[in-house]
Amino acid sequence: MGKLEAKQNKEEMKVTTFEDLKRYAEGTSVQLPAFSESCPFVAVLKSPCVVRLAMSGKIPNQLMKVAVELFSSEDAGDKKSAEETLKEMNDVREVMEIVADAAMVSPTFAEVKEAGLELSDAQLLAIYNFTQTGVEDLRFFRTK
Repeated sequence: MGKLEAKQNKEEMKVTTFEDLKRYAEGTSVQLPAFSESCPFVAVLKSPCVVRLAMSGKIPNQLMKVAVELFSSEDAGDKKSAEETLKEMNDVREVMEIVADAAMVSPTFAEVKEAGLELSDAQLLAIYNFTQTGVEDLRFFRTK
């Protein structure tokens, strides 16, 4: 890389300020799949550290295998019975709810439950996707 290219790259990169970090720590407004046509769902989310959730015991030991597979995209690939598949689906949902609880700033996961609602699979998946890749990969949930 020549001196001119290095100078251009340096000029294009802006140093993240402390104020930027504080704004990021407050979370990001994200449009999630709606509860219904008349009830859109926009929440403020942040990206929790899954390792920290596991280390703090928020992901129970019995769900650790599922969490590792979910967050590392590894698949055991073995044939499972219907009961095993149903249990695994339940375990995945539990892990996604733990992640949603850690990610949701406003409304909180508890507030949604207190309102008498349950997050749908699509909403949980959108929150999970946000925690892994950020807001850009949620475009397919938005309607025009």
